[in-house]
Amino acid sequence: MGSQASQDRGGRLFDRLGGRRLLTIFLDLVERAPAVSDAALATQRAPGVYDMAWHGLESNPQLYCDSAKSIIHCGEGEAEPNWDAGFPLEITFEKAPYALSSGENFSGTITYEGEPVSANFSASYWTWDAHSCPDVQKGTSSEDGSLNNGGLWMICAEYDVQEPGEWTADHDLGTFYKAGDVLPYNSVHCRSTLSVWAK
Repeated sequence: MGSQASQDRGGRLFDRLGGRRLLTIFLDLVERAPAVSDAALATQRAPGVYDMAWHGLESNPQLYCDSAKSIIHCGEGEAEPNWDAGFPLEITFEKAPYALSSGENFSGTITYEGEPVSANFSASYWTWDAHSCPDVQKGTSSEDGSLNNGGLWMICAEYDVQEPGEWTADHDLGTFYKAGDVLPYNSVHCRSTLSVWAK
């Protein structure tokens, strides 16, 4: 009986987090598998302003725009070289990301609004702290990376657009701002993450 109650609570949490919708989308892809070869499972976080001054450092407010995607191969068709999810900042590999093996180098292009840019990237294994682990690979878009372990990797590209503006908060964030506050920012910080499973 306790087990059923736990399952019910878990199911409600799964629903509240959008899990059933995500599962429905995935099952739809699988059902259409003979007609579809690659699909991008993608999401974007609502933009928001962040300022290092909130933590005692020099003030430089930025509008953060985050997105993430994973490429899923469905069906028996050939890999399609267009893995663009429609984000402003995109990471596109030269070969199918789901076909990479442990120890293999990866290379690709980072684009902003469809044009190649010089951006920073990092590659971190799923169990590493992407901010402090010394094993995290870091480079620029002109360099290749290497996935030296099998399993889940996060390839993250970051690019700043020197475009000041104002953002109206749509939620409260502690003591930093309230919904409706207008916050100025100096630039837009775009961050895009591609999840890759190395065999």
